[in-house]
Amino acid sequence: MSLRNLELREIVWSEAFPFVRLFRSFHLAKRPTRVFVALIAILAVYLSARALDGLWVAVGGGVTRVAADRGAMNELDFAVMGQTFTPPASAPGQSRPPQTGPFAAWYRAAERGSNQIIGAAAGVPLGGSLGPVLAGVSQKLSATAWLASHRPIYSLILGLISLAAFSLACLTIARQAALEATIDEHISIGQALDFAKEKWPQGMLAMVFFALPFVAAGLVFFVLSLLGAIPYFGEFILGVAFPLMLVIGFVLALAVIAALLGGGLVWPTLAIEASDHFDAVSRACSYVGRRTWSVAFYLVALLVYSGICLVFVRVAAMLTLKLAHGGIAGSLRMIGIHDGGEARLTKLDHMWRMPDWASLPWIPGASDAPFYGDLFVGPLARWETVGAYLLCASVFLIVGIVAAFGVSLWTCGGVQMYLLLRRDVDRTDYDEIFFEEPRTQATGPLDKMAASPAAGPTSGTSLPVVRG
Repeated sequence: MSLRNLELREIVWSEAFPFVRLFRSFHLAKRPTRVFVALIAILAVYLSARALDGLWVAVGGGVTRVAADRGAMNELDFAVMGQTFTPPASAPGQSRPPQTGPFAAWYRAAERGSNQIIGAAAGVPLGGSLGPVLAGVSQKLSATAWLASHRPIYSLILGLISLAAFSLACLTIARQAALEATIDEHISIGQALDFAKEKWPQGMLAMVFFALPFVAAGLVFFVLSLLGAIPYFGEFILGVAFPLMLVIGFVLALAVIAALLGGGLVWPTLAIEASDHFDAVSRACSYVGRRTWSVAFYLVALLVYSGICLVFVRVAAMLTLKLAHGGIAGSLRMIGIHDGGEARLTKLDHMWRMPDWASLPWIPGASDAPFYGDLFVGPLARWETVGAYLLCASVFLIVGIVAAFGVSLWTCGGVQMYLLLRRDVDRTDYDEIFFEEPRTQATGPLDKMAASPAAGPTSGTSLPVVRG
């Protein structure tokens, strides 16, 4: 047969361009069970953080807030912007300046950084640059670093709670997504949760391993700072120890690169290989070291793709809230229940007000106004306040679902990226994954004989198998 008679019937894009597997992450992430698992983790961390905020503010450990005419900024905002913070004077009758919770202050700065990352990443295919994306990442890291250095006990407690919650959630999501993406096996949320609980300590230990270089370096720097504070002799010590500081700085730079590029591979490794924390960390660091440019390319592609998906989901959530608000408020105006002013605001508008259509922030980061509007606008009577709290819970549930989809999407994207790197580095096919066959009940004599050890392993045993 001549080459002229050959006909190209189909192109397997995943074989020609393997990175297109990353674009299947949306299909894996939108499963309601996976979004629900991520939502539970977010709610657990959020409620814990709010409880810690109340405790820290009560004992005077909150973040100092400036006057309202400055936009209710706090000392964390000034630190992120690189400006000097001057504490305001206490109001008459107050023992200290007004404070906000550490998590509330961090969340405000982190939300601005996240919106900038999502909006800029979604605009990259349209000619945007990665500069604003890196600026958003820097803002989130700066806010986190400030909180860890100025509220270390608070950060440690909240960090452990967040690590426990998200490790369990991400392992559950990664296990379901890995089986579906490789051998097209659909397991229940209970089965995935059982697997995640077994590997939960390994996932937490693996993430702690990435933090150990920073803890060790911090202790060394602290000791050197104490020695350097000694008059006369301290300057000599700092001069002699400066080469050691440079070495530590280089090690920290490698640790930052490994954590940023390989940290997201820990949970996919445990979900696919069913190994331990040492294997998860070693594989992540090995892939980053041997395929640095591939990892960077996959991360940028996944970041841009995730940004587009999150903008789409965020717009859907915003339209849901806007149409629900408009339907109720419009009906109240039609039957004449409004305040009679020029804007004809209803009691719903005083409890929860959504921006006009022209003012809706369609692109994250384009406006400081939140896409879910303003709550507790006021003035409110007693029962209107109760209604506002109920509305707040429903509105924030929608916001939480958007954030939960982001967690599910990034976890599923990490699974796909791990499969690509494993095939490239270890030459392992996509469908080779640890999977334990479910047990079957022996009902008759022949079944019991077949399931006995003398009969040898059968498809009904619980022996772990690797499908390939």
